[in-house]
Amino acid sequence: MSRIVVTGMGIITAIGETADENRNSLVHARTGIGKARFFNSRYTAQLPFGEINHATAFLAERLGIGSHITTRTDILALHAAKQAIDDALLSENELTDSTTALIGGSTVGGMCLTDEMYADANATGTSNSPYLTSYSNSANTSFLRRYFNIGGITNTFNTACSSSANAIMYGARLLKNGLAKK
Repeated sequence: MSRIVVTGMGIITAIGETADENRNSLVHARTGIGKARFFNSRYTAQLPFGEINHATAFLAERLGIGSHITTRTDILALHAAKQAIDDALLSENELTDSTTALIGGSTVGGMCLTDEMYADANATGTSNSPYLTSYSNSANTSFLRRYFNIGGITNTFNTACSSSANAIMYGARLLKNGLAKK
């Protein structure tokens, strides 16, 4: 195999919910920077944010899942993953096949629940907080693997800004070496 090609793309950002919307925003120089509405912090009123303009519950409802069963990070990853899977025309059988890999890149994983985990640990005095399982940098990749029942290799890269580039390179190597077909 000499060429690796992208067959499906998915994205959600502060400037669009799809690849086409993001491209259109870039072409027309539209910004996604503004005041945060869905992130509570003492800095929210002081700093501009590039925030996705949907509440977690709204996105979860559109995706057909309950926002109480997962994190915002998982919901955003699911939104983009569904687009990529649909764009690539992958079937349920192909997703569950042992030759289908899922490689994620994340800089924060489930860190969106840090405050909840900290408060819970202080209240209970234990390290067995239910928020702990969502804290790992691989939490959203694990969520997607379970959601889509991915049958092959699953891995996550957490290397700051290069996470996605490393995930793409690793996926390409899996394909080139015959360890994955899709």
